[in-house]
Amino acid sequence: MVKLLRYDQLDVSPLKEGTVLHSDPKMKADILNRQFTSVFTYKGEEPVLNLDERIVPDMQPISIPCAGVNKLLKNLKAHTATGPDGIPATAEKGCC
Repeated sequence: MVKLLRYDQLDVSPLKEGTVLHSDPKMKADILNRQFTSVFTYKGEEPVLNLDERIVPDMQPISIPCAGVNKLLKNLKAHTATGPDGIPATAEKGCC
């Protein structure tokens, strides 16, 4: 019964430009395009960021002791959900 009362809006609501309310899909697309272009278009004098340049200094090598890894693996709960690596906790726990 609740699903019948639910209403999902699948399109963009009418948009107001100036004093006129537009419900035509083409006009709504044009209005949104003008808005996003005015906000996200580069119009300045400054150069665009060069992504090849390193901004963050290199990190020093880190050391992870085997004892710490074994402790973490032993404390895994076997019935938890599989992580983003797709390996179940039972398999990881069997590695130590």
